[in-house]
Amino acid sequence: MEARARNVVLVVEDNSIDSLMIERTFCKAAADSECHWVSSAEEAMRYLEGAGHYADRENFPLPRIVVTDLRLPGSSGLELLAWIQKRPELKDLPVLVLTGTGNRELERAYQMGAYFYLLKPLATETLVEVLSSFQTA
Repeated sequence: MEARARNVVLVVEDNSIDSLMIERTFCKAAADSECHWVSSAEEAMRYLEGAGHYADRENFPLPRIVVTDLRLPGSSGLELLAWIQKRPELKDLPVLVLTGTGNRELERAYQMGAYFYLLKPLATETLVEVLSSFQTA
């Protein structure tokens, strides 16, 4: 597997306002964070596989962390988690789940490999604290 860049984050979020909030929070948590945004689980899979234009790892490096919403168009965030866990080269990739659907998928998300499960809307300080833990790991 190719080496992951220090602070590359793949944000999987179909809501552009939520995506912008996540990106700004990462900049606050670590000034050298580089966020890449996709709006579906399928596009995230292509990114992580290095398929199509994502094959250019100079411009689309493997992330250090994935931040995903659960409710996405097409495949869900849970389906993305399952897909990641089936790939030996990605199964240790930390996935942070953000959702506005409550705790009903909490146990399932953790069983499928989620590192954190946070509810929207969330305080920026909470997200900064969680994200900062990945910067020092």
